[in-house]
Amino acid sequence: MLPFRPPRVARLLAAFLLAPTFAAAQDLPSPVRGGDADPYDDHQVDRGTTGLHHALQRLGTVASVLHVTGHPDDEQSGMLTRMARGYGARTALLSLNRGEGGANAIGPELFDGLGAIRTEELLLSGRWYGLAALYFTTAVDYGYSKTLGEALTSWSRERLLEDMVRVIRTDRPLVVVSRWYGAAERDGHGHHQAAGVLTPEAVEAAADPDRFPGQLTREGLRPWRARAVYRGRVRADESPDVSLETTAYSPLLGSSFQDFASEGLSLQRSQTAGRVRRSSGEVWYHYERLDRVADRPSGPSAPSGAAASQPRGGPVPFFSGLDTSLERVFDLTEEGASAPAVEALAEAAAAIERARTRLDVEAPSLIVPDLVAALSALQDARSAAVSGPDARFILGREIEEVAEAVRLAAGITVRAMARDTQGRPVHRVAPGQRIEVAVAVSARAESARLTDVGLESPPGWTVSGPTEAAALGPAFVVTVGPGSSAWRPYFQRSDIRESLYAVSDSSSIHAPWREPVLHAVATFDVAGTRFSWTAPVRGEEPDLPRGVPLRLLQVVPNASVAIEPAVRVIPRARASDPMDFRVTVYALAGSLGGGRVRLAAPSGWRVEPSDHPAPDLAPGESADVEFRVWPADSGTPIRYQDRYEIRALLETDDGVFDQTEERIVHPDLEPRSLFTAAESTVRFASLVVRPDVRVGYVMGVGDAVPDALQELGASVDLLGDEDLRIETLRRYDALIIGTRAYAVRPALTTANPDVLAFARAGGHVVVLYQTPEFDAAALAPYEAALPGNAEEVSEEDAPVILLAPDHPLLARPNRITSADFENWVEQRGSKFFARWGPEFTPLVETHDTGQEPQRGIWLTAAVGDGDWTYIALAVHRQTPYGVPGAYRILANLLSYAGS
Repeated sequence: MLPFRPPRVARLLAAFLLAPTFAAAQDLPSPVRGGDADPYDDHQVDRGTTGLHHALQRLGTVASVLHVTGHPDDEQSGMLTRMARGYGARTALLSLNRGEGGANAIGPELFDGLGAIRTEELLLSGRWYGLAALYFTTAVDYGYSKTLGEALTSWSRERLLEDMVRVIRTDRPLVVVSRWYGAAERDGHGHHQAAGVLTPEAVEAAADPDRFPGQLTREGLRPWRARAVYRGRVRADESPDVSLETTAYSPLLGSSFQDFASEGLSLQRSQTAGRVRRSSGEVWYHYERLDRVADRPSGPSAPSGAAASQPRGGPVPFFSGLDTSLERVFDLTEEGASAPAVEALAEAAAAIERARTRLDVEAPSLIVPDLVAALSALQDARSAAVSGPDARFILGREIEEVAEAVRLAAGITVRAMARDTQGRPVHRVAPGQRIEVAVAVSARAESARLTDVGLESPPGWTVSGPTEAAALGPAFVVTVGPGSSAWRPYFQRSDIRESLYAVSDSSSIHAPWREPVLHAVATFDVAGTRFSWTAPVRGEEPDLPRGVPLRLLQVVPNASVAIEPAVRVIPRARASDPMDFRVTVYALAGSLGGGRVRLAAPSGWRVEPSDHPAPDLAPGESADVEFRVWPADSGTPIRYQDRYEIRALLETDDGVFDQTEERIVHPDLEPRSLFTAAESTVRFASLVVRPDVRVGYVMGVGDAVPDALQELGASVDLLGDEDLRIETLRRYDALIIGTRAYAVRPALTTANPDVLAFARAGGHVVVLYQTPEFDAAALAPYEAALPGNAEEVSEEDAPVILLAPDHPLLARPNRITSADFENWVEQRGSKFFARWGPEFTPLVETHDTGQEPQRGIWLTAAVGDGDWTYIALAVHRQTPYGVPGAYRILANLLSYAGS
């Protein structure tokens, strides 16, 4: 598939001749610009002859679909795959947000870190679906929203609509398909409802030059009228306008479209935990056409050119009444066509048909002349379309598609690998650093002749070479530009409570990430026509024994610092005690030496020592230094309602480094880095905790609760599956089962008799929120039910009523009051018990606006000499932000153990 390119990306070409014998580029016409020729990220079915089949499938049709969803994993994967890989339509996906507010089944990352994971997962799934482009708005997933009004208020309806209009004007799809209907009873989640309601509005606004005119005058976009808009969540008995069945078999894929799509969807492991839902029968998707954007066409359906599927030539779903054949582009755009343009389109269509007919899987290069002829005719048609800007855009996209088919038929690949000046692989570089880039180019067709090799680099970078041929091919010497800030995503927010990202680089807006920072460019003469293809520069990062994946070249700061603990919640009784902090200094790319490490503390606080000499570090190394901090003296009293920040700094001749890198690495995903201020938050609270509590913690999908428990003074051991035996559990006062542990730790179910035996022997079992993998009817000590559609309270400021205020869990050693539920983040809780036996005591009640009161959020029961507690309050989301009430609740849970 064609690689996604962010709109309007400014790129600087630094081309260098491979050898003096090459022709001077300035004396030749500009080459036809193809896409990414590095097959590393391509799905196997998009390589070789199978990939060529799919590329030919896309030629000759201008059918294009933009699918709109609320979050990653909302997409109708079977529909996208059938449209792209069955009918040859160009498919693009717009997700309103990146899924930051969800749960994480593969690691501890939450919020923006989880958003980075889900962005990469959706990119990975998109390779299976055959997506040509992926977009996001600047909205942030702030958690579950039950109402449309809350979503549109939190995000700003007009801001979200502006983003959606920009995407439509950029992508210019013929058809827009909303995943969601736009009604609460069908969509549920407020974000889903927003996608359903705003999609037709955005389609209408995109066609209106008076809506968001700055996109036209400042950004160079044009109004765009989609020819049809549809919405999903329609039932078969509602006379849908489109019904699409996706379990048809594809010989090219070796499976049904739906099963192939389900494999791709399963790669969004943070949500699916890797589970694959394979179809056992027919799978249908139903859609209703919305007529307020464009009138339904009258008369019989025209033959469609999106016809390389089985059977060829029939009408394609969503395009009934629209002739998407290449020859009818000007009719489709309603722009007059000159006779030369019409003639050229006919020549292009005939050449494409010849290529399809003549394709030999053993000798694909035989069709290169036909493809080059089709491209030449498309160029002629585009040149003749002087008064047809929309047709010129569509034909330009078709030219890119033909260039991709030429590359596949000619067997052209480009690979660019980075190494340091000692020849060692490198994938992370710092401003001012020198590296070498070796470029390997191959072509299997005799008609393809390499003419130029060069690099595209950002302004401020220097490129020289090539040097003498290296093992991979010609090598260039590159110096990274000073002061580069390319390590930051183009979107940021300064506070976790913000529901919209600020954009620092408008050239990348709505793309998943910034464009890769450095590209190789190879120019070929193919059957008398000049083409250029690119490849992002990559470097090796060993991940043994899984292998040695190739990473995109990443620019990072010279250094980063981190301070631990990141959060401290101090009881009043210890308010004057000194606090110890550890600062870790990292050399991210180059070597590090010289400078000082210090802490910036609030006024009146004392830090010892005042600073440390910075350690000498080689690239990739780190070292720790320790500080002790005394809170404010008597002249500067502590304000218990305030947050205090202590910041770590590394001061060197190259500048001040005060950012912490969160590098997010998971199998099959491109690593991404987020940078935040290297700060520790200190809160003082009216807090008492029983001393010397021993906790066994069963980690689930990942959370920071053990850190909070240790901050409270508990001794915490992370338990493996082999530890879930009563003989081991007897060492502890409390056994805490982490969030969603039953979803990823099947040994817990097997060990349930030991868990209950621990409670009967006097221990306290605390089960944090779980998903339906936790069979409460079988695993809880008494009658209980956790249904698949368990309730949650998404309003973080929802009222909380204490049902048993004198129960020890609410009364000792800390008296829990409504004040302990102030300033919570994202939600009250999720996955509540729906039923429970009389042995359980419900402790609190809460509800969202319009929701029935919920009491299954925190329940406890005596079991033998001990206790068993289920607490679905979102304490795991509060502890990383130092919410005092969450710490007071944890303190009571700890103190109750063995009491």
